[in-house]
Amino acid sequence: LPQMLRTLVDKLPSPAWIRNQELRLIYCNNAYADIIGRTTQDVLEEQSELARSLLGEDGRDLARYALASDAMQTQTEAIIVDGKRHLMEFQETPLIDGSGLVGFARDFS
Repeated sequence: LPQMLRTLVDKLPSPAWIRNQELRLIYCNNAYADIIGRTTQDVLEEQSELARSLLGEDGRDLARYALASDAMQTQTEAIIVDGKRHLMEFQETPLIDGSGLVGFARDFS
């Protein structure tokens, strides 16, 4: 990501991420890393998913479906953050150029 865009996305209060065509995380913002309790670098190295067991065993089922259908997909799940239950809407959207997906999670708690 260009530095200006990275700085902007890192300031968002909601988790955001980008995946490549193989569905590997190639970028996540600070809000994503904070929920996981890791640094952004650790998240990418470990491929730490926000909702591993809820969005498929590896946390990538929603992304797989979005990529296969070439359309935005959403799913709402409850996750535990800092010991509290949060109702989150997860969204995965294929990039126009087919190079991967962009994801976003919104807290509806």
